Amino acid sequence: MTEEFGNSETSLSLEWSDSIKGGKAVRLSGIFEKLNYRVRKALFVKSVKCSFSTVHCKLKSEGLCVADMHFLIQTIARDVPVAQPEKYATLLKNESSKVSLLEQKEIYLLPTVRMTNLLHSDIDVLLSETDKLNLVGYEKIGKQATISCGSTADFYANPAVIYFTVTLTSSNLSSKPVNSRDCVKKLLKQNTEVQHLDINLDFDGGKFFATLRLYRGNRGMLEVIMSAFVF
Repeated sequence: MTEEFGNSETSLSLEWSDSIKGGKAVRLSGIFEKLNYRVRKALFVKSVKCSFSTVHCKLKSEGLCVADMHFLIQTIARDVPVAQPEKYATLLKNESSKVSLLEQKEIYLLPTVRMTNLLHSDIDVLLSETDKLNLVGYEKIGKQATISCGSTADFYANPAVIYFTVTLTSSNLSSKPVNSRDCVKKLLKQNTEVQHLDINLDFDGGKFFATLRLYRGNRGMLEVIMSAFVF
């Protein structure tokens, strides 16, 4: 974004959504809430609670909104003793003593999607809210990236609805946009818990195929791995 601000001839500003004020949580929706979150074993503690929400940031040009960036908020809450360390050790010896606890929170602002390219080709990735591929200028911020072989890129797309479109830069072949809402409908038909979801990408009428594997990683982000390139 620094580059975009520096090259702009107009006045640009950022405005956070009201949902971040006062600690109001916006519940996760779409494919995020349908895929199981891979919790670290260290978090399986009664005194530790982990929750997720989202917030968005508007990019404005001369007062008009030209783009939205969405972020995942991970909140880790711990119950910590209020007593001083030496007093706490004394209280532990007496099982009948009550220790006052205070909730301590750690808040992380994260991308919504992290994508890794395992193909033997560079790819251009677009994550949009519609099947239209005509995003221009600032609209692409946080939603489009070129990912080289073996590399990873972060995206700040709307988690409620994501259209995945991938272009092979070497041959300029683009996949048909895949709607995450359609994936959610498939997940709703399954009664068992789902750890990951595989999506097939069709490039130009079946000439080429690739697979997107979606899962929620340790930080709660939607992890996407592109692989299985087939002629």
